[in-house]
Amino acid sequence: MHIQKLFVIMAFDERLISTVVHYVPFGLEDHFTDFLAKQKHKFHTETNEEVDANFLSWAFEKLVLLMILYFAVSIVNGLAQAYNKRINKKDKKASKGKKKASNAKRD
Repeated sequence: MHIQKLFVIMAFDERLISTVVHYVPFGLEDHFTDFLAKQKHKFHTETNEEVDANFLSWAFEKLVLLMILYFAVSIVNGLAQAYNKRINKKDKKASKGKKKASNAKRD
């Protein structure tokens, strides 16, 4: 977590940003600097009220949650199939052994 904070602080350094702004196309330079100023103001102001998440962030959060649940269910399903296969192999070996024993008694 601290490495991420350090990276963000370094990435939004004023000197570095001023260097990057020169590489932005001419028409977008003003919009880019306005965007960065708004983001800086947003990060520097302390708000105690909850910000309402928009629909896109809510939907993305639910999508990630569904992906994690699907991953967990697929792991459990794979383990159950492996266990079932192992049990069936034991049952087949046991039934073959009984058949051989019963055929040997008949002879």
